[in-house]
Amino acid sequence: MKKLLLIPIFIFVIFLVVIVIAQWNVAVLVNVVPGSCVETDNGADYENPGSISASVIIPNSYPPGTNSSVPASADDVCDGDVLFEGACGNTYGYPGLAGILSLNCSELGNYACQSGACVAIQPPSQNLTLYDDFSSGSLNNSLWEIRQDVEGQPLTDEYGVENENGNFVFHILKNSTGDKRTYLFPNRTFTTGDKFEWGSNLVSYQDGFAGMVLLTGDQYIRIGIQTPGILPDEIGVWHITFEFQQNNLHILRQSPTGTILIDDLVLNQQNGIYTLYIGLASWGPEAHMDFDNFYTS
Repeated sequence: MKKLLLIPIFIFVIFLVVIVIAQWNVAVLVNVVPGSCVETDNGADYENPGSISASVIIPNSYPPGTNSSVPASADDVCDGDVLFEGACGNTYGYPGLAGILSLNCSELGNYACQSGACVAIQPPSQNLTLYDDFSSGSLNNSLWEIRQDVEGQPLTDEYGVENENGNFVFHILKNSTGDKRTYLFPNRTFTTGDKFEWGSNLVSYQDGFAGMVLLTGDQYIRIGIQTPGILPDEIGVWHITFEFQQNNLHILRQSPTGTILIDDLVLNQQNGIYTLYIGLASWGPEAHMDFDNFYTS
């Protein structure tokens, strides 16, 4: 278990108490009935979610000059990449204090806040080479084809390499009625030992859409990447990895907030030869996705 260095230095200014802790900030600090504070994760432990409960002292209760207490509890939670962590003072030798500390998980390095803990984000794979980042400003026809879905739906209203926010990407936009789909088709095949990675930016959508990959060749599988109500559909850049293993397609999806989803799909053909369709299917009123930074083994 990793723990941050915690050095409590208490400075009393009238009735205000401040804890100075390396890398942590104090969000809430209260006086509690000594010994009443209980926590499940042993202090400022950023890698494990937990909870805290204590009897919080209410000063100047009735009758005047007396104190009373009320039970209180809190769970470790995330607000974006900021972790709010409950901690008991008795863990550090101060049984009459409890607090909520805050820590920006991204300041730890390759971490994001998820479900009440700072979680290491899967780093991009090593030993890959750039396949295409569209920096030329046009589609390289030796690397790509633009294709319809194998089911034959028409192409989306907009598609092609465009400059968005100062960066060239492959842009797909559907903003009319009907079921429309556009795919990038890499002009290469994949087999055991190959890996393909890219960034998929979900810019906006209304209702029905799917970030979609079609596996074709020796086996056909339709693979949803983002789908409202079925799969996570966070706005922002997703990192997608397809790794072709022996009789297995290993898929890693990392959401914009760092959530990691892993799927393993059985490949029936040993050392089969496969191709990929990568794109957007939309049957709702609007969907916009951009694709960039394709890397391959």
